[in-house]
Amino acid sequence: MRIVIGLGLLALAVYCVIDCVGGEKRRRLGLPTWLWVLVIIALPGLGPLLWLLLSRTYGGGASSPRRPARPVAPDDDPAFLADLDRHSRPGTGEAAPEDPPSGEEQGTETGTEQGSEDDDGHTR
Repeated sequence: MRIVIGLGLLALAVYCVIDCVGGEKRRRLGLPTWLWVLVIIALPGLGPLLWLLLSRTYGGGASSPRRPARPVAPDDDPAFLADLDRHSRPGTGEAAPEDPPSGEEQGTETGTEQGSEDDDGHTR
């Protein structure tokens, strides 16, 4: 039974050392990395528990979820929703874009030639 407890404490200490060395600096609470590693190793059982509790409670670790700085999807963006609502309401003063005329009607009403090109070489 002692071996199982010892292996468990060793595994916890190894996990905490790796977490401390590879983790974010703000989770170390202003203490240097070497001091945290010393506390974790020198105080078996208590050192790893201190690291786990303090780094996550006061360091803003896993217990404080991060929110994205901007909307992730268009339906989360209030500006997009307001614009969508404004365009979807009839009579707001902005006309919805009309369908382009079919191929037969193109050029007949305006008097432009079909197949004429602009300066960039695009067909109108």
